[in-house]
Amino acid sequence: MSGGNAVIGAIEVLEAAKTGRVEEAIVCKEAKIAGRRCRDCENLSAGNSVICPACGSGSIFEVDLINEIAELLELSSARIEFAEGVEELKEAGDVAALLRY
Repeated sequence: MSGGNAVIGAIEVLEAAKTGRVEEAIVCKEAKIAGRRCRDCENLSAGNSVICPACGSGSIFEVDLINEIAELLELSSARIEFAEGVEELKEAGDVAALLRY
């Protein structure tokens, strides 16, 4: 259902969470996904880039992307579940979400 009523992987889930589209998310309990936040524009992005993709600033710092996604989901009243032992979820990038619309 990726690309329709659901998204998989940190980048897609992050983008959906930023716009408040996530209804419910599931995350591997042991997931460790690197993210970056810009000090200048406060943009949050997945990955290990050395410059901000939004403003081009080099003033970025590492964050725990799962924690940041959980905070975004809380703001939009979405639910998040942490699961153990789901191999399919690990293969899909440790995080997936069902969308509201």
